[in-house]
Order: sequence, then structure tokens, then C-alpha cells
Amino acid sequence: MFRNGLGIQQIQSNLDNFSIGFKLNGDNYPLWATLMKKAIGGRGKKSHLTGIPPAPEEIEPAYEKWEQADQTVFTWIIQNIEISLINNVSQFPTANVLWEGLTTTYGSGTDPMQIYDLHRKANTQK
Repeated sequence: MFRNGLGIQQIQSNLDNFSIGFKLNGDNYPLWATLMKKAIGGRGKKSHLTGIPPAPEEIEPAYEKWEQADQTVFTWIIQNIEISLINNVSQFPTANVLWEGLTTTYGSGTDPMQIYDLHRKANTQK
């Protein structure tokens, strides 16, 4: 269990069901992404989000096991996205590419240094 600003939520997970307590709706990306990274990383699957280390080649014996784990992580991500957004992201080939797509689409403006720099530039304009 963890405590957040909304009260106490319980993370439920197994191979079929994985929930962080709320779904990505387009406006809550920073908190959603943080909780998803922690929940997925806590299950030893962080590499499927980061791409480090990279996936084995399809001809390698480890590829099938990696692909199964990647499809599980992909499913976990999809299970935590509002239904209205799923059609836009369900065609990505891997969990890493899906994660990067979500970051690009919903994470813009969440980099504190980028926001600071933009505010500084805006304040110095005449």
C-alpha cells in the first residue's frame, strides 16, 4: 500500500491484472508515469520501459522469454490508460516504444528545467 494525495491506494498486480489505482487520462501524466515506473520497476521489468539493456535479437534463445515479459508490461501499461486513449497507443510494437510514445504525447512540459528555461526566456522578452 502507498499513501498519495488521494488517500491510501493498494497496488494490485498479477499477470492478468495490474492497477495503480487510477488511469492515465491525458492530464495526470507526471504522477501516473512516476507510479507506473515504480510499480513496473518493483516487479523487475524496468528495462522494458527504458530499453536498457536492449531486447535480445529475435534469433537468440532468450528472445521468446523477453517477448513474453514485454507483452506483459505492455498489457500492464494499457490496463492503466483510459479507454478513450487506448486506440491511439495500442499499435506500438513494444512496451518501450509505447512508453516513449506516451512520454512524447503526454509528458511535454513536465521537465522542470525546460519549464524554468521557458519562464526565464518569457520574462526577458520585451
